[in-house]
Amino acid sequence: GILSDEFKYLADSGTRILKYGVSNNAWSVFYTVPVGKVFYLTNLSYNWRTGVTNEEIDIEINTSLFAQMFTNTAVPVGNQSLSFPIPIKLIAGEYIRAFTSDASIFLYFTLVGYEVSA
Repeated sequence: GILSDEFKYLADSGTRILKYGVSNNAWSVFYTVPVGKVFYLTNLSYNWRTGVTNEEIDIEINTSLFAQMFTNTAVPVGNQSLSFPIPIKLIAGEYIRAFTSDASIFLYFTLVGYEVSA
């Protein structure tokens, strides 16, 4: 079908990108699309651990809030893994970043996708 043809094109023509990162008490940019490239986000996963409650964890895709969570000491660790059947397209200069509002929150982040020429 059309969708499998698109994934085949990405796999054959693009460069697979796999990025890891950690955010702690600040905004952390995990990936910015280079000039002359287009990025297709296919998978996103993150996990966190904290000892505090009512602190914020945000994930943004190019200034749009994608996910927002508030910590809870009753559940000091958590994780989320997402696959996008239709990849999220980002153009040159767009980015994926995350924020944690307290030094005791650690957000571990992994993203997977394909970079192709624009």
